[in-house]
Amino acid sequence: MLNQGGIDKEVSFTGDKVRVTPERAIGIFKPTCDHIVKHLKTIFGHRSVKGTDAILMVGGFSESKMLQSIIKENFPDKRIIIPEDAGLAVLKGAVIFGHNPSAIVARVAKHTYGVDTCRTFDPSKHPLEKMIIADGKQKCSDIFDKHVTIDDEVKVGLEFEQHIYTPLYAKSTKMAIDVYTTKSRNPKFVDERGSRNIGKLTVKLPDGQKSDKQVAVTLRYGDTELGVSAKVMKTGEVVKASFNFLG
Repeated sequence: MLNQGGIDKEVSFTGDKVRVTPERAIGIFKPTCDHIVKHLKTIFGHRSVKGTDAILMVGGFSESKMLQSIIKENFPDKRIIIPEDAGLAVLKGAVIFGHNPSAIVARVAKHTYGVDTCRTFDPSKHPLEKMIIADGKQKCSDIFDKHVTIDDEVKVGLEFEQHIYTPLYAKSTKMAIDVYTTKSRNPKFVDERGSRNIGKLTVKLPDGQKSDKQVAVTLRYGDTELGVSAKVMKTGEVVKASFNFLG
């Protein structure tokens, strides 16, 4: 039974069908449309999309005349493109990508990517609770060493600048490379809110001094994965791993 708050005048039943007044239907979908508009305005505020003059609407909801009207009303300076069978565009794109991964030549980084490392402790920048002593020297732990910044446009297959890491202890026989992601543009530590460990690779180190155990780490954007390679500088030995970044 319908309540008496006025909805009985807006919703009715005819046989096995429900009839809803236009006003009630608009009220149901308007919050979702408003949220989409708000999200688009946030996106257009990013420097990576500066100068974009078109909106391509795909997906089932893009076929909604109400959504189309609201998008056009809120973005009068943009060219609104609605392809035929917009609801199938995502599926068709996935099929094309499956047959030809090179169809996508660049992506916008969804996260900031980096590696957990330690640096010389600086009391003016580092909290005291992160100070550790390694081989008699003060070090700051949990440093987020950034390799890729969120919202940067990156080409598929692009290798980022190498970062060189040295083990904390001269007697170390292996080094763990822990890879982290975050939505922050300039994270300081890997244990900040929103930071997430997505995996690690372990490198076997040669005998010798610390300078003999330096490891060069390189991140590489693939089709659907982030590739990480760690090269022992002295021996040339390389260890590789891949992490899915579409999730």
